[in-house]
Amino acid sequence: MPADRESELRRLAEEVADGRAVDWDTESADHPEGRAVFDELRTVAAVAELSREPEEAPAAPDHWGPLRLLERIATGGFGEIHRAFDPALQREVALKLWRADRTPPGAARALFLAEARRLARLRHPNVVTVFGADEHDGRVGLWMELLRGQTLEEVLARQRRLGADEAATIGASLCRALAAVHAAGLVHRDVKTANVIREEGGRVVLLDLGTAGETTNGLATDGSLSGTLHAMAPEQARGEDVGPAADLYALGVLLYRLVSGRFPTEARDAMELAARIARGERTPLVDARANLPSDFVCVVERALATTPGDRFRSAGEMERALLGTLGEGGAGPARGRARLATWRPVLLGALAVVVVVAAVAVAARLYGQRASAGGPAAASRGTPAVEPRPGPAAAAGR
Repeated sequence: MPADRESELRRLAEEVADGRAVDWDTESADHPEGRAVFDELRTVAAVAELSREPEEAPAAPDHWGPLRLLERIATGGFGEIHRAFDPALQREVALKLWRADRTPPGAARALFLAEARRLARLRHPNVVTVFGADEHDGRVGLWMELLRGQTLEEVLARQRRLGADEAATIGASLCRALAAVHAAGLVHRDVKTANVIREEGGRVVLLDLGTAGETTNGLATDGSLSGTLHAMAPEQARGEDVGPAADLYALGVLLYRLVSGRFPTEARDAMELAARIARGERTPLVDARANLPSDFVCVVERALATTPGDRFRSAGEMERALLGTLGEGGAGPARGRARLATWRPVLLGALAVVVVVAAVAVAARLYGQRASAGGPAAASRGTPAVEPRPGPAAAAGR
């Protein structure tokens, strides 16, 4: 390797190790002969960014645009989430605010805002309602309905793991949510237990649409990987084009974790984890928990297929497969609808028999009543009535 090229690679590696920002597009253009190596370093930098501890968030302001900030309820590497009051809606909302240094620049920012506003037009009972997106004080924000309940991550912390029927019912709701997202031409890219809430009334809602985007590759506008590493599909971890199949893979990871308390792929560090996911290495679900119904295991394993084409063709197809796994102890309106559809012909046939039997019984009863009263019905029953001729005894008696 030429000395100058080796020096450039060493410089870039040091910048990645120090967490400094790198203009990857410029570097790749300046060194076309080493583009493959630069792409690998870019992936390493993205993985390192995902595993880096978030900086302590600055003190929250009192307002962001028209919204009054009431309470900061979550903080992460992207920024924070606030409970806020929207005077236009006259209600409390959840506001997701990006850090200024994580906000996409220029045209990418305009594209993000356009996509976020498109999400605001998406309405589905299993998808959090987005009210709007905007930029104020140099920070991009997305505000949505404020939900009361527990995330599936919190449910797992309390219960450790769920049964197959309960997980399948939750998964079917999330399939319906993803079908709506995909129908809008979007990919969620971060389906995980922390981004799903089960409300106090039982409704399952998909949250955190802030990482959703057009069907494109797994890199965000700043070159970092978009999403959560454990839940990434192999193609997403490699920075390749992603589509709806990547969301179905992530849903498979979520279901795997709900019933086993583990992730399908685990490793000692983020770099090893990304490499193992990219190669499609994972622990079979039957090894993580042996007493699960085989049909449920088959659904999860298909969702976790390494090649996108080997997964379910759509969220709707995966929903039907999950509903088909529900046993006699399963519950939920989705299962009830599925079983009603299966038994509908039998129920209709039985109903027709009941109607015929009831009609015959009513007719017989009416017939008996008229015969006892001596009417046309009496003359039509049995042999004809004959006037008896008087015999000798009768004649003698007259």
